[in-house]
Amino acid sequence: MFKGHLDPADFGFPTNSRIQIISEFYNAPTPGLVRRPLYVEANEKVRAHEASPDLIDEVISFDEFVMGTGSAYTYADASNTNGAEAVVAKEFKVIQGRTFLIESVDSPGIWRV
Repeated sequence: MFKGHLDPADFGFPTNSRIQIISEFYNAPTPGLVRRPLYVEANEKVRAHEASPDLIDEVISFDEFVMGTGSAYTYADASNTNGAEAVVAKEFKVIQGRTFLIESVDSPGIWRV
């Protein structure tokens, strides 16, 4: 959990960056995966220069345990008394024999409202 302001510009990245949290799984069983796009970039110029222009979510299941689409929230403030909510996409990937859960949120989505 992050408690405080997280702005990609503070680290030299554009403010429209995608923030990712990566968790490694050890000895994980093979899950059931259902991939679905949450956002598909329609602008061909943007698609041409971004490594991952689309935001893809996987519903991940281990038998009866299912990880659906998640959400990120901000603290409430004077202008938004309930805080803001942004969708968090996730992907379960095996990279060079290691298993990762990659959770992604577009940073503007966190402070858009």
